[in-house]
Amino acid sequence: RSPSRGLGDVYKRQVQTSEVSITDTDNIIAKDADNTVSIGFATKSQLVFATQPSSTVVAGVNLATQPSVQVRDPYGNLVTNASDSITLTDWITADCSTSAGSGSLNASSNPLSASSGIATFAGVNHETAANLYLRASNGSFSTCSNLVTVSSASPSTATSTITGTGSVVADGSSTSTVTITLLDAFNNPIIGT
Repeated sequence: RSPSRGLGDVYKRQVQTSEVSITDTDNIIAKDADNTVSIGFATKSQLVFATQPSSTVVAGVNLATQPSVQVRDPYGNLVTNASDSITLTDWITADCSTSAGSGSLNASSNPLSASSGIATFAGVNHETAANLYLRASNGSFSTCSNLVTVSSASPSTATSTITGTGSVVADGSSTSTVTITLLDAFNNPIIGT
């Protein structure tokens, strides 16, 4: 084997960051038999949800599992020197092509700067009951989370209403229509109660 072919074979097969130990059985690299070659990450090219958000949550309550987004190279390696500003937004389609537009996505910090290529969000919650997806974007790349189902919170006396058609004579035959609208604190309708 020629040295260039042997090293080229190792490099071509290695797409993950790591250390590779090369043993020179033919004594063509150097007098000391072993050398270590470090293979680093390539140029950043994608964002990935390393931790998906919780799949279900109640409106206004923080997700039990907060999302974590990583900046990676084309081979899936974490780009540890990335400090990209990453923004979460809410979308109603799996490919994040249709914005939810509700403006009720909250987080402790949004956008959030990645540290060593990782942005771990905190305090993420949504106030509108809906099926939605979170989109993480750094301005150049974006990615969509798995589905998050946000259900209504408990009924609120401050937002719920009771309306009737007016006075009724208590004669045993008069009727009136009474409408009760149960809403949570975020004006989401309470279904099935």
